[in-house]
Amino acid sequence: MTAWAFILSIIFIDGWTGSSIPTGWQFIALTVPWMIWRDPALPWPITALGMAFIVYALAAVRWSLNIDFAIHALWMQGAIAGCFILGYKLHNLDGALRGFLLGACVSSALAVAQWFGWNHILTYANDTYPGLYYNPVIASEVFAVLVIWLLAAGKPFHILPLTPGILLETSRSGIVAMALSGLAYLVLRDRRWLLALIPLAFLIAWYIAAPDGRDTLRLAIWSATLANLSPFGAGPGAMDSVLLPFHGSFISPEYAHNEFLDYAYQYGLGAAPFLVLALAPALATDRLEWPAYIAFLAAASYSFPLHSPPLAAMGALLAGHLCSHLGLARGLRLDRGYGILSRSATA
Repeated sequence: MTAWAFILSIIFIDGWTGSSIPTGWQFIALTVPWMIWRDPALPWPITALGMAFIVYALAAVRWSLNIDFAIHALWMQGAIAGCFILGYKLHNLDGALRGFLLGACVSSALAVAQWFGWNHILTYANDTYPGLYYNPVIASEVFAVLVIWLLAAGKPFHILPLTPGILLETSRSGIVAMALSGLAYLVLRDRRWLLALIPLAFLIAWYIAAPDGRDTLRLAIWSATLANLSPFGAGPGAMDSVLLPFHGSFISPEYAHNEFLDYAYQYGLGAAPFLVLALAPALATDRLEWPAYIAFLAAASYSFPLHSPPLAAMGALLAGHLCSHLGLARGLRLDRGYGILSRSATA
């Protein structure tokens, strides 16, 4: 599992190993089925919810705005579902944590090189240093989830190699995710930390009252998406076809910058089973992986982590593993990894 997570973290090099379709989705699609095929069964509540969403998503292709975007969206859903099943079956995620950490260390080191002017790897914009994650928003969120995960696992010194990448990221997304998940963890242990919600509410109000360009665009996307919600949804991949008037021109936002809103726009009421599966893991509050998943959910509420292969896989593995510790009828889980890519899963 260590090797699998590490390769997933470094396999996409924009302009070298992939472009319009991130190589990570292809890697997941080629490897995960082999890692779960011996026992893909899940408890019936999870299976029922998953099948309900899949059936509806396939039916929604009929009214999708673009068949190519719809097929790509369904492909992504299959990759995410596979990672969820894999996370459910694994006895622990130690190997995944090691692999994602090693991959993040590579990007952290590359971020330093990019800061010094080494620009042989394409990035989303100039003066950003996301390493191999291409987008500084995604990079900051990967670092945020890993930092919280490592702290919860009692491995604070493993954060040190990530420090350059964390400091060089200009996105606030990861900082907010760390703050919200950290506060949730503290409130869970001592409710007196609820008082910290007061300054947090003022901070959110200040952001809304005096937003910068990115916040203005995000609010415009949210407003337009909410105004166009429908009971049946616009179909898989519909956000890729949206053109939004903004400051005298039209832009294609690609994402709703809120995964819950994004799924509601695509699938309407049919997104309900998926959202249940996404939120249910938050009930497993006694697991050390819980704070990391809360950081992921926080990022999902204002960003697009499910559209990045490494980050989506990380979130799906965490979700599946946390679901395996809820009070559901449990299927069998892997006693050992299958093949070289998952050999260290239970180490």
